[in-house]
Amino acid sequence: MDLTSSFTYTVNCAPQVSGSGRYIAYVTGHQLIVRSTSTLATKRIITLPGDFARRALIIRWDKCIPDSSEQRLAVATADEVRTFSIDNGGNGERIEDTGREGATILPGKEEIANVEWWSCRYSSEESNGNNDSQIVRLAVFSRAALKTSIWSSDGLELEIASPKIASTLKGCSRGFSVLTRPYSSDIVQSLQLESLAISREKKLVRSMTLHGCLDVKDAKWSRTGNWLATIDTPAMGYRVSVWGADGTLVHTYHGINQDLVEDGELGAQTIEWIEKDDREYLLIGDMQEQVIVLDALTYQPTAVIKHGSLIETENEIPIWIEDTSSTHGLSYRTVTNPFYPPRTAKEYGMDLVEVSRDHSLLATQVASMPYTVFIWSLDGQNTTLLTCITHSSPINDLTWNPDSSALLILPTEGGIIGVWNRNSPGAPVLKELTLISPDFGNLHSAEWISPTQFLFYDSRSFALGQLIEDYPHDSYPSREGSPALLQDDDTNVRDLVNGVQQSEWAEDPDLIGMDDTFHRLSVKPT
Repeated sequence: MDLTSSFTYTVNCAPQVSGSGRYIAYVTGHQLIVRSTSTLATKRIITLPGDFARRALIIRWDKCIPDSSEQRLAVATADEVRTFSIDNGGNGERIEDTGREGATILPGKEEIANVEWWSCRYSSEESNGNNDSQIVRLAVFSRAALKTSIWSSDGLELEIASPKIASTLKGCSRGFSVLTRPYSSDIVQSLQLESLAISREKKLVRSMTLHGCLDVKDAKWSRTGNWLATIDTPAMGYRVSVWGADGTLVHTYHGINQDLVEDGELGAQTIEWIEKDDREYLLIGDMQEQVIVLDALTYQPTAVIKHGSLIETENEIPIWIEDTSSTHGLSYRTVTNPFYPPRTAKEYGMDLVEVSRDHSLLATQVASMPYTVFIWSLDGQNTTLLTCITHSSPINDLTWNPDSSALLILPTEGGIIGVWNRNSPGAPVLKELTLISPDFGNLHSAEWISPTQFLFYDSRSFALGQLIEDYPHDSYPSREGSPALLQDDDTNVRDLVNGVQQSEWAEDPDLIGMDDTFHRLSVKPT
């Protein structure tokens, strides 16, 4: 694993990677910086108002149309959102990008909790059915759960009252759904944005009332959009319900051992949909520290994944532990089974349930054994424990690569990051981040940029990592911390790598135009 040098960013405003993976944006000082992820060369420097830059909390790229010629992003404070574009629009874009100042959205008195792009392509009557047009929308969620406001170039288009969660429901790619509670029942409000773009009518496409649910804690659409799974409050016991797209309650699952479920102590905690061999399954993680694989057709468990305090398998599997005694730096070493993972007292439940993009692998972490990552093979009908990896501190986050079988592992302490790869025959990789900077602290999060590259950051700094064992390109390590890969899109990168310092990897701000996604839109609510 190779690591770049680190960059500092404004506290509380985490850096974000664009939908195409080509750029990374962050705020530092009074500037919004956009860099190339392949070379770290600066692509844009946008000077922000001083007070706005100091209060910046959220950066969001528009990832709804990743192959769009225009790369849009939004920066938000607690009471204001500014939108920008780093490329000219095209391909029938409705919004012309001719301005030089960021568009401003002022949602009112409500504090902003989250911002999401809701852009889409659509077929207009003039395009003869070709998806050559786009419409850009931005959803702003209020922190007090009062409303979700949807903005576009026309101003405030739509408001959804009383969102329970400050984000859209995951799963379905047909549109966007928000879980709300405007009255005494939970309601899922769904929007088909392509239809909304064509008709220009400011109304919801579908509204589903979840009758019989006391207080829904989580909801997820299946990938096909045919089913919605919900978890009710533990006060109702073990209740996982499956709903049809028309709002019909299809089935309610109460767990394997219903007699053991009393007063909600052993209720469900997490749900994830997977699809194997054209068949859908629902993964249910519960307080008994087990993951139930439920067939969405028969509503019967096909497999139960249990996390025991003793790891002992008939087939020898690799068991890795963090080696803190090595004189050659941090690494993993193997131990033989039977193996007893470190435990904590009187804590139970599923902390992390992460499924790979192709639904073939599952990574889990349980509350009673927070130091250990369990990695399983999934095929719908059967599950197999592939390996477990134990660390000296609890696990903070697990992230699968969307294009491979690599898993990022982030322990909460020690300033380290681990990578496990099913296709790599050797040991998992463990890297100490103090090699980049002695000030690099415990990681907050990480995300994949490409099959071999990832972003990671702590409370004030970020850097990029590169997996190099299977990488065919030549590296150019003239300067410590320089990018390992040289891309053709920056012809001057060799000169930059040879002699230019981090602070100089920039263009003159006065020479760089700042495009306006919403064409100088500045709208105050009436």
